[in-house]
Amino acid sequence: MGEMFFRAGGLANINPMMETALSVFNQALKYLALERTENFGASIIKYYDPQPGDVVIFFHNIGINPATIDAAEECKRRGCKIIAVASSYWQNEMPKDHFIRHSNGKNLFDYADVCIDDYNPVGDAIVQIPGMTTPIAPVSNVVDFTIAHLLEIETCRQCVERGIVPPVWNSANAPGGDEKNAAYLKKYRPLVKCL
Repeated sequence: MGEMFFRAGGLANINPMMETALSVFNQALKYLALERTENFGASIIKYYDPQPGDVVIFFHNIGINPATIDAAEECKRRGCKIIAVASSYWQNEMPKDHFIRHSNGKNLFDYADVCIDDYNPVGDAIVQIPGMTTPIAPVSNVVDFTIAHLLEIETCRQCVERGIVPPVWNSANAPGGDEKNAAYLKKYRPLVKCL
């Protein structure tokens, strides 16, 4: 979600549910263990407290781990609409009893109102170097960044078509950027926990 939050040209009304415990900022082995822990994802959703009708976008290239599945299940229980960006390859090819899966065996796409397939291959890395047995160059981040920005572009286009001017951040580093963003900060700071 970092690719969409508080970025020049990005929507100002995005409330990212960024959990550092599920990122490399929390040491790789620790976050890997938490990602595979049931009920952890639901607790994150409860903290951010999305409301019925809110749209929650999930980006998870695998789309099968316990934290993601529990978070999606909690959003669904709350009446949120879910857009899921993930890989059908991972969801379909990983055995239902694989240890990285949620115990219910479900996929992220099972909970989504809109599924966007990033076609990320199992293993993520795609470049084979002669003399190496392990591929390099994971593609999920580049593809998912592109999908995130395309979602923003299409959202803005549809808003304008309907007579709505979407709130978009100006670059805070460009002349006048802070001044132009002041109204959005005043409006969204009480609502967006990461501002």
